[in-house]
Amino acid sequence: KKVIEIFGLFNENILTWKKSNRNYWKIFAKIKLKDALEKIFILEKSNLMITTSFFHNKIKLWSFLNEKILFCGQSFLNEKIASISTKSNQEFFAVGTLGRKIYLYNHDGLLFNVMRHSKFLKKNLCRTKFFPLRFFDENILFSGGNGQQLTKWDIRIGKTVKHWNGHIGEIEHIISPKNNQNIKSSYLITSDTKGVIKKWDIRKEQEVFSIKFPSNQILSLLWN
Repeated sequence: KKVIEIFGLFNENILTWKKSNRNYWKIFAKIKLKDALEKIFILEKSNLMITTSFFHNKIKLWSFLNEKILFCGQSFLNEKIASISTKSNQEFFAVGTLGRKIYLYNHDGLLFNVMRHSKFLKKNLCRTKFFPLRFFDENILFSGGNGQQLTKWDIRIGKTVKHWNGHIGEIEHIISPKNNQNIKSSYLITSDTKGVIKKWDIRKEQEVFSIKFPSNQILSLLWN
């Protein structure tokens, strides 16, 4: 039987709801913290949860045991955390910083690699407020915020391998569709701080289309 759960962050609290019947949800766990958390991620494969505190540069790892959430440990970074990305079928997750580094952790919370931009791309970078990450597959990761560039990383060699120009603002969001069992999508959608949305064909390494919205502020993207 599939168990449906909802996790939420409210100021300094983690709340978890479980569906007990068709019309009723109940809180089965509540955690009071000292830090104000920014984001929460669930690692379904290993039954773990990641929380990040951007202001304090902390990454915390939690595990589930029956109806309890147990604290496993935490890691500190010397840079401001900008984003975190993972895929349900992977054994690791990635943390991006405003220093344009990507830290790779396994599901036990152990750091096993740090990736930095290549010297060729560093001259194109400017000071950024964003560094979104998105996994394309188990080996390829994309980032934005790099002076209007969409950047491709190869985890196997630990560095950037390609970048695409075209955005007029810093890339703030990167999304991709959920892959079907037999069909793997080759597309990404990005948005920037100037209200531009672009669709990219990663296999063909080219832009598909671009849309400019009247408002510069795009709060979120969703691919249904």
